[in-house]
Amino acid sequence: MKRLFIFHFRPLEQYPPILNLLWFLEGKVSVNCFSTKGRLKSERFKNDINVFRFGLLNSNKLVLWLTYLYFNVSSLVALIVYRPKRVIYIESLSSFPAVIYKRFINKKADVFIHYHEYTSPEEYESASFVEKFCHKGEKMIYNEVAWISHTNSSRMQKFLLDENLQYDKKRQQVMPNYPSRSWAVQCESWNPKETLKLIYVGYSLTEEGSYLKELYDELKELSISIEINIYCIEQNSFMKQFEGQKGKLQLNLHPAINYCDLPTELSKHHVGLILYRATTTNYIYNAPNKLFEYLSCGLDVWFPKEMKGISSYESSKCPKVIKLDFNDLGLTRLISDKVENDSQGKEKQEYFAEEIYEKFFEFINS
Repeated sequence: MKRLFIFHFRPLEQYPPILNLLWFLEGKVSVNCFSTKGRLKSERFKNDINVFRFGLLNSNKLVLWLTYLYFNVSSLVALIVYRPKRVIYIESLSSFPAVIYKRFINKKADVFIHYHEYTSPEEYESASFVEKFCHKGEKMIYNEVAWISHTNSSRMQKFLLDENLQYDKKRQQVMPNYPSRSWAVQCESWNPKETLKLIYVGYSLTEEGSYLKELYDELKELSISIEINIYCIEQNSFMKQFEGQKGKLQLNLHPAINYCDLPTELSKHHVGLILYRATTTNYIYNAPNKLFEYLSCGLDVWFPKEMKGISSYESSKCPKVIKLDFNDLGLTRLISDKVENDSQGKEKQEYFAEEIYEKFFEFINS
């Protein structure tokens, strides 16, 4: 296979699935990947994976608009110069160079599309001008591309309905966000004589978008020692009001850590938290990558009942996946059950990115 071109506008380091894909492709094919710079330290890849970062994403609107321009013009020029046969773009914001290339420059090129998130028509209407513009463009090539994938079947079904597309079992696929086989570091079972450690990893937590307050208010009343560690890229005053010691509950805020360092940190904990309020269709039908990352490291997972995308993974076997009503938690019984279940040992969870991406790579090669 000749060089593969991948477009991912948002910084790679904020999206573990694209990192896992690039690591999977190392040694298999030469890749030119086009992205931008973010707040996290840039990951390194082997020589056959070339990453070009055009612009910087931050809160400055002028810098953001210059980044839009820099990314799209530079990416399009690269496509014109190298004329690749296979192009992958991820999310609507990454689509413009691939759309122009497919429609006007190389109509024979195979284009592969993947979406980390599901975006409803209403959300596209309220999105930025650039994202709306990009989405209008990509709609023109949906019937011509070689592949479109979403992270689960619910999101795919909603996408097909929104875009009035007929289902094609070959071209439309589900590609979940699993961690690498070599990624996990197994945690130790919880000894009730020691501190119960909970962890949340994500972009941020807000009052209107999370159940942090509800969880905190319940945990601080318990008589056992509990520690919550939160690792977020964006921290705010809402999160900081809970920091410190309250009774036997200790909550610590940490800056985000690089993805490669995450397994070691996860393995120091017993429960992985998913705290989204899930008020949009995207989050309701979301099985986030952190679910599989927690499970791969042997952590129990607590998630809100609103997240239907996780419901199919519910399990009473260790590591457990437990649906909670965050307005009526009843954690005393839940923690008591954890002691009993942990003593029975854990089942190994096998959600591997390699198995998913092997099928994708075979399709690209076919």
